[in-house]
Amino acid sequence: MSKEQQLRFRGHGGNDEELVHRGDEESASLVGTGAMARAEIASVSAKAGPFGVKVGLGFDTGASAGLDGVEAKVLGTGFSVGPRTGVAVLGNEASCSVM
Repeated sequence: MSKEQQLRFRGHGGNDEELVHRGDEESASLVGTGAMARAEIASVSAKAGPFGVKVGLGFDTGASAGLDGVEAKVLGTGFSVGPRTGVAVLGNEASCSVM
């Protein structure tokens, strides 16, 4: 398959120990800053070329801004604008990479 025809899938969940994925991210530099708290329950994602879709239940909350774009989410609902542009509603996401 050529690079444009690649199709990728990824899933989370499956056993009781990994059912809930949580994480915290903080970053600051001269070119950007941000903080994001991540919580996700069982998700599945697929990517075909520049397009990506994730279906699951997530409650990511936070914001970031820098040379690589802007992202803001509250309880899994929000947007990102930059090389990867997308929208999210309660952890379900649709995105498109322009780079």
